Amino acid sequence: MSPLNLPYINGSDWLVQINAALKSLNNITPVSFVGAAAAGPCTLTGAKVGDKVVFVTGVASGTVGNQSASFEAVITVADQIQQSAAGNLSANVYLAHLARLS
Repeated sequence: MSPLNLPYINGSDWLVQINAALKSLNNITPVSFVGAAAAGPCTLTGAKVGDKVVFVTGVASGTVGNQSASFEAVITVADQIQQSAAGNLSANVYLAHLARLS
């Protein structure tokens, strides 16, 4: 079992289970986005200034798991998440789990 008491499932099926659990929590919304070529903005449609980034997960091989350290913890620009990592993450898809202000 995983730390969330979910059975380990090969592939990305575990993301479906995590997203379902998160949606059951008040105001937590997963939003997908693609990383940037360097530190700077990534499009995160629907993000509002002040939304808290609860955590960021990668959804492809090599990025699966917590990737929060590569991105800002609170949204500072509407419809964007700031990538703090200097590396090229533009080939990677992520899910930002946002705690909405409203």
